[in-house]
Amino acid sequence: MRQFNILIVGLIRDKKKFQDVLFFLSEMKKKGYLKRLVLSTWEREVKGQQEVINLFQEKSGLEVVSLSEPNIKLPGHLVHQMKALYYGLSVFEEDDYVLKIRLDLSDINEAKIKYLYQLDSYRTTIEQSVPSIFSEKIGIEGGFLFSPFYLNDITFYGKKLDLSKLVNLDLMLDVKYSNLSPEQWFHFSPFIGSSIEKAFDNYFRMQEPLISHEPLLNNERLAKKLKSNYFKNIIRLYFSILNIYYFPITEITNKKANLSLFENSDLIQINRNTGLPYFKDLSLVCESKILGSNDIISLFDKQNNIFELIEYLSTENEGLIKYRETLNDIDQPSFRYFSKVGLNSFSVLNDKPIRAHMLSNSPTELKLQHEINRLRRLLDSTNK
Repeated sequence: MRQFNILIVGLIRDKKKFQDVLFFLSEMKKKGYLKRLVLSTWEREVKGQQEVINLFQEKSGLEVVSLSEPNIKLPGHLVHQMKALYYGLSVFEEDDYVLKIRLDLSDINEAKIKYLYQLDSYRTTIEQSVPSIFSEKIGIEGGFLFSPFYLNDITFYGKKLDLSKLVNLDLMLDVKYSNLSPEQWFHFSPFIGSSIEKAFDNYFRMQEPLISHEPLLNNERLAKKLKSNYFKNIIRLYFSILNIYYFPITEITNKKANLSLFENSDLIQINRNTGLPYFKDLSLVCESKILGSNDIISLFDKQNNIFELIEYLSTENEGLIKYRETLNDIDQPSFRYFSKVGLNSFSVLNDKPIRAHMLSNSPTELKLQHEINRLRRLLDSTNK
């Protein structure tokens, strides 16, 4: 049994929900499950909810980190999220366990609180033979099965010293990997500078974003990519990393408590927004034809050798070259779609000629103006 702390991050959009969540967490603290309750948000949010905050400061010792908002705005308010998380975590000791939540989106209940309170240490222990990234596993709520590190950034759990590694305000990450989602930015950041980053380097320089509300297009792309041995090995390494460094924050039945994230099929569903397989703590069995393939199921094999995969993916090889050709086949029909919806981004493959996904609206555009101009000429010629 171990007490842990709650870190509430972000906006207070609903006053009643704010009160309800704080009341619930106060009760959990009274029962001895929780140690500290901390709110990290903006000064204007604190001023707008001062009466409620005062009540729970007196009732349950609520601690408040009041911050000025950043002037920089990135997709997904990434800088805002990073700042609130950074200062919120700063009040804890390095070995404190913290559950980070958001008031508007996190699904928090007593079963989940008890599950984390009763968590056995063997569930969070990382084997010694793998690259050293975290001191213990990070608890996550879900993520896309075939988009590496696209993991839920709303709710996660771990030691303060490990969660601090998710904070990354180095905009060079946007220069190198300009199509990273905010979720990937969070969860790939701890691996920057390691052999694991080197293995994913080419992949993230080529990555195209998921398209919301276009399930058929997303699945068409995925089906083509799954024909690539290079992509399959990327997914094998991703699943190995998930099994090594992460565990699911969910109450699993005793019958399945010892199963890994990907052995428990009840945790897999289809994301309605993208139409792609997503793992989450819902009792929905995935009916995807892609996941029904024995060839794809083999990607989940826990016996995959992480070091062999890292070595293979860190080199320029025939599989990588063929995967680039596969992406070219996928991207060509998509140019007009991206132009129509106004999505802007680009991708650079090391020092090789740029291969465009879309136009860039990145904060780094001025620094890469030469490449962007070449990209625009390529798009113009493609759309004619």
